[in-house]
Amino acid sequence: MYGGGLARGCPQGHHGKITQQTLKTFHKKQVNHPHRQNAMKKHTTLKPDVLPVCNPVVDSPLLCVAILFFTVLLVSPGFNIVAEAASQVTRQPRIYKMHITPHWIDDGTRFWYRNDLPNNEREFVLVDALQGTRRLAFDHAAVARQLGSNVNPKRLPIESLNFDMPNNRIWLIGITNQWILDISTGKVTPATNSQNRSFPNQLPRTFVPRPTSRTGAESHVVFINQTTNEVKLFWIDFDGIKHLYATIKPGDTHLQHTFGGHMWLVTSKTGELLGVFEASDLPSVAIISTDQFISTNQFRDRKISTPPDYTNCSGHQLNVKIKDHNLWLKDQEGNEYPLTCDGCPTNYYSHFVWAPGFTHLVAWRVEPGDTNEVYLIQSSPPGGGRAKLERRPYPTPGDKFPRYELTIVCVTNKSILKPAVERFEHVWERPKIHWEKDGLHFTWWQVDRGHQRARILEANVLTGNVRTVFEERSTTFIWTAHTESMRLQLVNWLTNTDEIIYVSELSGWRHLYLIDIKSGSVSPITQGEWVVRGIDFIDETNRVIWFSASGREPNQDPYFLHHYKVNFDGSNLVRLTEGIGTHTIQFSPDRRFLIDTYSRVDLPPVHQLRRASDGMLICELDRADASELLANGWTPPIVFTAKGRDNKTDIWGIIYKPKNFTPTKKYTVIEQIYAGPQGYATPKSFSEVINPPPLTELGYVVVQIDGMGTAHRSKQFHEVCWRNLRDAGFPDRVLWHKAAAATFPWYDISRGVGIYGVSAGGQNAVAALLWHNDLYKVAVAACGCHDNRLDKASWNEQWMGYMPPDQIWVNSPTNWYAQNSNIENASLLQGHLLLIVGELDRNVPPESTLRLANALIQAGKDFDLIVIPNAGHGLGGPFGERKMKEFFLRHLPPNK
Repeated sequence: MYGGGLARGCPQGHHGKITQQTLKTFHKKQVNHPHRQNAMKKHTTLKPDVLPVCNPVVDSPLLCVAILFFTVLLVSPGFNIVAEAASQVTRQPRIYKMHITPHWIDDGTRFWYRNDLPNNEREFVLVDALQGTRRLAFDHAAVARQLGSNVNPKRLPIESLNFDMPNNRIWLIGITNQWILDISTGKVTPATNSQNRSFPNQLPRTFVPRPTSRTGAESHVVFINQTTNEVKLFWIDFDGIKHLYATIKPGDTHLQHTFGGHMWLVTSKTGELLGVFEASDLPSVAIISTDQFISTNQFRDRKISTPPDYTNCSGHQLNVKIKDHNLWLKDQEGNEYPLTCDGCPTNYYSHFVWAPGFTHLVAWRVEPGDTNEVYLIQSSPPGGGRAKLERRPYPTPGDKFPRYELTIVCVTNKSILKPAVERFEHVWERPKIHWEKDGLHFTWWQVDRGHQRARILEANVLTGNVRTVFEERSTTFIWTAHTESMRLQLVNWLTNTDEIIYVSELSGWRHLYLIDIKSGSVSPITQGEWVVRGIDFIDETNRVIWFSASGREPNQDPYFLHHYKVNFDGSNLVRLTEGIGTHTIQFSPDRRFLIDTYSRVDLPPVHQLRRASDGMLICELDRADASELLANGWTPPIVFTAKGRDNKTDIWGIIYKPKNFTPTKKYTVIEQIYAGPQGYATPKSFSEVINPPPLTELGYVVVQIDGMGTAHRSKQFHEVCWRNLRDAGFPDRVLWHKAAAATFPWYDISRGVGIYGVSAGGQNAVAALLWHNDLYKVAVAACGCHDNRLDKASWNEQWMGYMPPDQIWVNSPTNWYAQNSNIENASLLQGHLLLIVGELDRNVPPESTLRLANALIQAGKDFDLIVIPNAGHGLGGPFGERKMKEFFLRHLPPNK
């Protein structure tokens, strides 16, 4: 369920909400896509009817969106197709200067960045952080005159810069040409052929394909095919699935729009892997050659590599390997000896590490967990033929997890110690140990099944004695799984001292603590009624932490991120960011300076340069220009708060008004919900609200709310979800809707409220019609987890806790899993329900939706069900979105 289609974790603005009409418009107007870059040489024109299309085999919503943002335009030499198309086709509004990507120069006191501006103009800006000045990086007009009489200084054929300060010159890097600008004289000369062979911004080539894991700044890569054959270019998506984007002829270059961190794979026509490139946050070059290639079969198979035959302890002529489930030693004469003899298929040694003195090994003997499987049926495989069955291991709550037994081996005398400590039990993670300075003690972090106890343990390799350095307990849960939205590690071992920076909600609010491993003392570094949200950097030398937090600044949205620094002892807490909004920062290489970008749903990004030591404002760099968006009729959502169920806590949400809004009219309300406890769903930054929910196009008011049970407020606020996912903050949401109706005359809930959600939001949407149908009347639920016992163990046990396998499926008053199940409570349904599920959902098994359908049938309830062939986790792409719209129009039409 984690990471569902409408969850906050989805990078909106990149993989935003795509309507069927949007896709149609895009295919008609793809030359006018707002992310198009200038034309490049040696390209043939790519016609709309040969654009890559959604492959129904993969998760179609993600792929459709990827195509929308990544399709490449190929044009004839020297022709600016973007400018030409802009005069012929009505293009979509753009926002300019949304991001600043700094490129720091040499000593780290200056940087340059590029602004893309209206009318396909651009400028290169140079900033001096010491002087606090911002100016053009060079004389654009003078450079234009030297490049040619028809060159527009506001549309220079330059993509990037490289400052060569020792030689007092700037490289001006175009798509296929480079020039050198002499800073002293202002003279521009073409780079020679020998100079052109070296690209200052060339991407490194690897041969290890991996999924895209980051969406950074908007950028592009120039792929240069130096082979004698045609090659294929693929994007590797977030699930590790590759999608063909271009075919590049021998000797050709290809401009590919992308985002920093996105992975690109190049193969020969026959499938040999020619290289993998990770896009940078700045324009880059990727050279494709045939000096090395490997088969791509290893990428498709994704097999786990076997461990090496032997692991050598450097300089000590001893080697250890795992053989027949045991540890074996090979001495310098080549003789082999077993170090352990208790390994077997049901209790095998899996991994080990050497102690610093190379006299001992720390190893783990594993009792494997359950290998229960989940099944998917692909009814309509490409190419026809029989349906295909897909099966894979899928641990669910209550299943047996792998259990790791700590073992210490003395290599010199071949003795074994079995420390007296419970086995480490985890569904996917292996224990990781950290050596102390004396080389005789090591520590590790161990969380009990059910997430109610977490410990830092220490062991002595000579005696096997185990000591508890720190222990944390909770009567509800300690948040240790699916912590991605925290942007931090919970346990941070310091390298220079035997200390740990620990993150905990011991006080009821998430804060930083300093733990002394030797003494076991725990000292708060931060404290107060606010929440630490991320660690930016730990400076061990000066004992300072840079971190982000929310809720500390009075009279601001408690979710707004600000950045701070503080000493290890808790002294000298300094706020580094100032503007009212949610902030992101980029440090200079030496961390003397930072670029602070902040925004709100009603404020486009503001970029400032600040001093990292005290947050002092050096200068404002730029403000995003959203004038085109505003001129197109876009309006920001309304931020609204109301008191929650306790009549004290503020509940925050936003209200999207429909197109052609008239305040004298009444508007039907639909809620987009995602109440997964691993984050919050309501947008806080400008980029998240540029594309309003599609239902606003039909005349609905659409809202997003974060009720109790979601993250990044107090622990008391968060733990409402414990063993209680059906709550989903609904008691707060209902009050919020009523408060909004009392505040805005046009906010009409007299006929009830509609609701829709994906993944955890799908579970929530159904729960609305089961337990809160006095307000909610119509729901659309896509790929929901309708019984938490059917979904992945890691996510569900974090919030619902552990229940033994002999109890978890017993329907009794004490079974909280059953009490929270939409399936078990299907008879409570009141209202109109549409269920949508993709038959190839690899996140939440489709059986969850189908079992709910069965339970509703058994209870005599009417509902609609759409199973989408070949679709994965999500709303079901344009088809699913269209069916959702039709369902709301039929059962809860907008007011006339």
